Amino acid sequence: MAGKDRIQVAVFYAGLNDKQDSLQLQTIDNRYEGYIRAIHCRMINFLCLKIGQKKYAAIIDNDGLRRKSMPPSSIDYEGGTIADIATVGNLIICKDGRNRFDGITKADYRNIKECIHLYEKNGKKYQVLVSEVA
Repeated sequence: MAGKDRIQVAVFYAGLNDKQDSLQLQTIDNRYEGYIRAIHCRMINFLCLKIGQKKYAAIIDNDGLRRKSMPPSSIDYEGGTIADIATVGNLIICKDGRNRFDGITKADYRNIKECIHLYEKNGKKYQVLVSEVA
């Protein structure tokens, strides 16, 4: 079964303060070039994040993992405490379909938005996505 050519996703922009909107609902091309264009990077990787009570696929900036100056985009929250920074740089949140990515609904977008909180690192406050690496 072929995947959809364009999908609706949530794009999280890292490094923004509490006065900026870090999460945007966007329709992107459902292919490699569409992903790197949406999050402004050269290489991507994938992981599964539990956000709220739902699991999502996250397409992450793989380049950002090597740069210490990149702001956090999600923090791993286990057992009521912050465990670690899970991802850095911009990321795409979508659903993991069978051998493809699927778009999210507006209800998914609201669920993701409710899980954005302020996080302080090195004296700077950032919006981050509170999640668990699943």
